[in-house]
Amino acid sequence: GNWKSYWSTVRLAMHEPKRLYRTPTTDPSSFSAVAHGVLSSTIGLMLTYVVTGLLMALGGGVAAVVIPDGEAIGGFLGLYGCFFAGLSPLALLIGPPNALLNIVIAGACAHAFLAVFKRTRGSFEDTLRAVSYANAPYVWSFVPLAGFFGLFWMLTLETIGVRETHRCSTEWALGATLIYRVVLFGGAFLAYALIFAMAFLTTAPR
Repeated sequence: GNWKSYWSTVRLAMHEPKRLYRTPTTDPSSFSAVAHGVLSSTIGLMLTYVVTGLLMALGGGVAAVVIPDGEAIGGFLGLYGCFFAGLSPLALLIGPPNALLNIVIAGACAHAFLAVFKRTRGSFEDTLRAVSYANAPYVWSFVPLAGFFGLFWMLTLETIGVRETHRCSTEWALGATLIYRVVLFGGAFLAYALIFAMAFLTTAPR
């Protein structure tokens, strides 16, 4: 069924990305690939809410037993954990649009980078497909610490996907994957630094 096909693609993307990206597709549209990437991110986000909430509740139970007079702390953590886990349906609302936006931005920036230097060998749809399947590791982001490592795994898969899709070198694929992210995060960091600097200067005593 559809779920079996989905998980097969997740395993293939994570363990045999070259095989996935080198397999010719008969679907001219990238819709199914984008849907796969959006679903992986949404599932990971929803399960992160659930697992984090359950761990908080469990920690509250342990605190209530281990810490002297820790019933209040344990009760608070337990209630907060249950509340946090109960927020998991929100992932179905905020997850898909956020994931879709990230995929489109990543695909557009990677394709534009290669196009500027005349390194494209495929269409924008092909780039979007490569970026979408690279989201597969996000499905495991609910596992403690896996979310952190999943980011680097995703970047690795995206680099492989861009390289195999456009038949370019690993260096060009890395540039397409990382440079725009460095620019965006660097710009955001500078903007926040400027805001804090201005706030400090305006509130500093004269």
